[in-house]
Amino acid sequence: MDKKKFGVIWIALSQLALLISNFLLLKLLTSKISMEDFGYYSLCMSIILFMRQIIYDPFSMVVAKECATTSPNPQKISNGLRVVQHASDLIGVSIFLLGLMYLFFEYLLNKKYNFSTALFYSLIYLIANGAQGIYFNVLNSIAERKPAAIFSIVDSLFKIALPFLFLLILGNNLNNALKGIAIGGFTVFLILRYFVVNRFCSDKLPIGEIKGSFKRYFLMSMPLYFPIFIGAFKSVGDRWLLAAYIGVEDLAAYTVLLQIGYLPVILIVGVAQTYFGATIYKMCTGHGNNGLGDLRKFMLKLLFAMFLGGSIAIGAALGLAQLIFKALVGPQYQMFSTYLPIFVFAGLLAAASGILQVAVFGIYETKISGKLMTFSVVLSVVVISGLIIALGFKGAVAGLVLAGVVPLLICWFALDRKLCILQ
Repeated sequence: MDKKKFGVIWIALSQLALLISNFLLLKLLTSKISMEDFGYYSLCMSIILFMRQIIYDPFSMVVAKECATTSPNPQKISNGLRVVQHASDLIGVSIFLLGLMYLFFEYLLNKKYNFSTALFYSLIYLIANGAQGIYFNVLNSIAERKPAAIFSIVDSLFKIALPFLFLLILGNNLNNALKGIAIGGFTVFLILRYFVVNRFCSDKLPIGEIKGSFKRYFLMSMPLYFPIFIGAFKSVGDRWLLAAYIGVEDLAAYTVLLQIGYLPVILIVGVAQTYFGATIYKMCTGHGNNGLGDLRKFMLKLLFAMFLGGSIAIGAALGLAQLIFKALVGPQYQMFSTYLPIFVFAGLLAAASGILQVAVFGIYETKISGKLMTFSVVLSVVVISGLIIALGFKGAVAGLVLAGVVPLLICWFALDRKLCILQ
């Protein structure tokens, strides 16, 4: 079996491990902590997701694209990973110091930590998860999928094992759950960092050259920050609006549906996106087997396969929703099982738009692709916000579906128009 086939197997295994660990963690938390605590846990995770997307993701996209287009040049890959090491260390130390300052001033003002302790553990997990994301993205872009998958699997194991132990030994509350997740993620990050530096980085670069490359990548990523900021708000804003307008208990139910119906589809399609990402980038630059000539056909086949599999998943969700909820979450969430097929469908739309965004990012200049992303996301945010304010929980569900439809159509028309011009 060649390296490509092994690569897709490793990606599939890592996504399967992540999916299983998410289900187990969901079952653990919804059974052990109160619905209110799980609502606050969902709020913390949404803050982490938001901050990770706006702090780490633009840089991660640019450095992964640069490494993919220079692969298989070992020296350039080594240099790129040195820059990743510098960037992740710099960002991580900055976030940690800000977290310590926040804890200190919170204690001075209130003589207790309140929600700030949970927020501090969330920031530790943000440092680990954001840095892991950059390393995984670069490793996958240079076809080193086995080490990326192994560390992802280990992270999934830690994410369920440590919270279980902390809740069992220290008590069933929000802080103990977050403490276990943060320590597990940070431990895996340190091991991953050590492995990458020793395995893929050759001679040390002068610090001036590292800083110069970091500045260049950062400037290249600048056009992406605003659209990704808006996109990050879109991905978590529905949860914040739900918490503000309805309360954390409805947020808890919404998060359960995301974990069971929406995110599994994203993770499964993530196998295809991770595996085909480097191929799409090369086809967008005119390299690879056939280049731009077959890019449109390739994307159509990929989308057709996704929607065929998604139709089967939606049918399964319709017939098995109640059984799935009984198996995966606590009894207080059973009344929301009827929404499961809608969340599966919304996940399918979001995953399809994500695949198309890879191609749009590859074929357009960063400035133009950034504007396209901004337009689609702003439109989605306006629709979601209006629906939540008007209809509450049901509006959030409808908005989630429309948030997948809008970027899907915009990305497809933009990609199709560009390919027609080039051909």
